[in-house]
Amino acid sequence: MFENIWEFYRMEDWVKVLGIALLGLTTLNYFLLSPLSFFLCISECSLLLAFLFSFNNFEDFLKEGEKNFIGNLIDKRRLSKNLALFLCFLPLILSLIPLYINFSYVHFTLYALFAIFAFGYSAPRIRLRDVPFVDVFCNVVFYYILFFISYFYLNNSITLEAYFYLIWITFFFSTSEILHQIDHFEKDRKNKRTSTAIFLGKESTIWLFKSIFLASIVVGLAILVLYPTLRIYAVVLIGSGTLKFIYFGRKISKKTNLQKLRYNMGGMLEGIAYILLNILKL
Repeated sequence: MFENIWEFYRMEDWVKVLGIALLGLTTLNYFLLSPLSFFLCISECSLLLAFLFSFNNFEDFLKEGEKNFIGNLIDKRRLSKNLALFLCFLPLILSLIPLYINFSYVHFTLYALFAIFAFGYSAPRIRLRDVPFVDVFCNVVFYYILFFISYFYLNNSITLEAYFYLIWITFFFSTSEILHQIDHFEKDRKNKRTSTAIFLGKESTIWLFKSIFLASIVVGLAILVLYPTLRIYAVVLIGSGTLKFIYFGRKISKKTNLQKLRYNMGGMLEGIAYILLNILKL
């Protein structure tokens, strides 16, 4: 039973992303965090991600005939399309519970934005994931929203640290999505998708991918000079950007397992480093 739920909602693909929620919860005033607030925050973020990933799989199966867990259940008539669609939306509905318990207009706005972007990203006739550059933008926005959902559980104003994490989220998740598109380049071209990678071409996309790491180093240096209170955060950003530029600069070739490479991008280590910096307030 649990294995089916795990597969249906693609939990393996997003469970690590809950670190974004921990990042938001520890950025400021973390000492005010109660067990209830922690539970509500993690529950809300988990349910939103379950909706995002399962609905994406459902629509990919319908539009592109993608072989995935939900599609297999429908093909084998273990689920009807209507029931599968309802199960995709069920986490979004259930996420109204933590939203109601911890209601504020800010949280409601963030919830609504996530639901709109998640629906528009995969829904037929909209399919933001098939619009060049918008597809990458949406992948970054999802994690902006998750960060702020958790951040505003304990805070009422945006600090320098919060702005820094928006920068880090931009760099990390844009490169993660671009690498994903490079990996799916032939498949997307066959399915006549118009992703950023298809629009730019494979070589140009690889160049863009590596350039973002260079940009993270430059931005990190600027933060190091302009904002002394963020110097340790900037050092982590510069260090990770440098290591990734060297590592990925040598690794990408026709024989490279890009999917494995994507899962080895070091997001968990960076996230843990930033969470520790939040707690220690160095």
